[in-house]
Amino acid sequence: MYDEGTDLALICEVTGGGPNLKVGWYRNGKLVESRVEHRMHHDYFYHLQLRSLSRDDHHATYACQLDLDVTPPAPPVLRNITLNLRMKPKKVEIIPAGLYLEAAKTQQLLCKATGANPQPVVTWWMNNIQLTSAEILVSKVENGTVSKLNLTPAIEDDGRIVTCRAQTPLLDGGFVEDEWRMPVYYPPLANLVLGRRFTAEEIREGSNVYLECQTRSNPPIQRLTWMHNGKLLGNSRNRENRDIILANQTLVIRQIERQTAGNYTCIATNRLGESASAPLHLHVKYAPVCRRSKPLTVVVSRDQSIKLRCQVEADPETLSFPWTLSNGRETTLLPREMSSDFGLTSILVYTPRRDADFGELQCWALNDIGKQKEPCRFKIVKEGLPPTPTQCALQSLSKGVLEVKCRNSSKGSAEKETEDSSESGSGDSDSKDEDGDDEDEDVLVSGSSNVYWLQLYNADTGLLLRNMSNKVAPHFSLPGIDPSTRVAAILMTINKQGRSEAVTLEGAVERAVGSRAG
Repeated sequence: MYDEGTDLALICEVTGGGPNLKVGWYRNGKLVESRVEHRMHHDYFYHLQLRSLSRDDHHATYACQLDLDVTPPAPPVLRNITLNLRMKPKKVEIIPAGLYLEAAKTQQLLCKATGANPQPVVTWWMNNIQLTSAEILVSKVENGTVSKLNLTPAIEDDGRIVTCRAQTPLLDGGFVEDEWRMPVYYPPLANLVLGRRFTAEEIREGSNVYLECQTRSNPPIQRLTWMHNGKLLGNSRNRENRDIILANQTLVIRQIERQTAGNYTCIATNRLGESASAPLHLHVKYAPVCRRSKPLTVVVSRDQSIKLRCQVEADPETLSFPWTLSNGRETTLLPREMSSDFGLTSILVYTPRRDADFGELQCWALNDIGKQKEPCRFKIVKEGLPPTPTQCALQSLSKGVLEVKCRNSSKGSAEKETEDSSESGSGDSDSKDEDGDDEDEDVLVSGSSNVYWLQLYNADTGLLLRNMSNKVAPHFSLPGIDPSTRVAAILMTINKQGRSEAVTLEGAVERAVGSRAG
């Protein structure tokens, strides 16, 4: 076997002969050369030099033919050789199953090598590194060799070059290869980051914030959506002229608010699927804001000490709480020792002792971002005559118990923001009246001197059956009343300033259900 591209010398040796002898070289029956290269005694040597054997010489038959010019004619003498060349492939072609591959999915690539002799060795390469772990099947077909590569590409393989190399054994430089730049398709990858000019520590209320959704996708993304705390976002503008703008792969939040803080996510979609970025938590720092939106009016008597709770929301939560008093003539900064600070709450112990001590108390909280734009306001009003009991009712309960109940006009949700310093028990939980209705009162008779007073008479004889008081609420439970008795209940409120008008309820105990006044 001779190597393609090399030189080959054929020599035809003839012994004896004479002037009637003719010798020639023939290629596939056609004369190519006829001359004596050299002579030694009675031996004649006829040389044929073949330069750079090509695939046209493969299976070509070269014959040395002797012709004798004699009578009678003699048949020619032939000696021939058929060349078998070792050849590199003429063509190598990668044949993918489709226009692209899908990541994490096993697909097959074909490589066909033609024109090699003997059968070539086919190897697969990726970015000049031979693939040895992939499954490769080789088969011989008509006019060539086919190699099948079962490949499971990763996302990182997108754009990498796959090479099929066919090499003829024992032939130096005897390889031919084909390359294919792999398009690997996969669902998008998304990563959400703050704009380059921002750090998380710099975001404060009123700033303009940019979020960038960095994506990697093949094919390109078809849709990008944004979520805030699980809710879909779109372009919007609110009444304060704060904007949310979606531009390409950027989310712009203009004049950010503390309510805009939370988790943001971008979701990228292409025709292979969708994926969401990891949530990016947006932390917005802001100056203190009073939890209560309305001023609280607190009705107290002179020399009565109360605790006022100033509660704010702020970030950062390291705060100071100056308190001021405005009485219509002047505004005074209260001594620091009158209040105690606990995180987001400041408690002021306040005792009005003269008329000038009544007015509006203002609590101003400050942190590193700034001072409250609007303070928490407490209007301190001097206590007057107590209110007349309202919505009073008699009700007969089981086991001979009579209940007298009025609406508690001194109780409201604001109760948790004040506390009578002489009595504990206002608590910090939201309040409800006894009927279960939520209240949001802006006026609070705070731990005042109000006392609820009940006198229960026999309506027929005028005999006093019960004389009771309650400092907490106008609610009375009266056991041991004869169900057949017709009763009259007189209720009023008393404090240091005097007493309210009386309210009278009458009715038989056994039919007392639904009896109301006020």
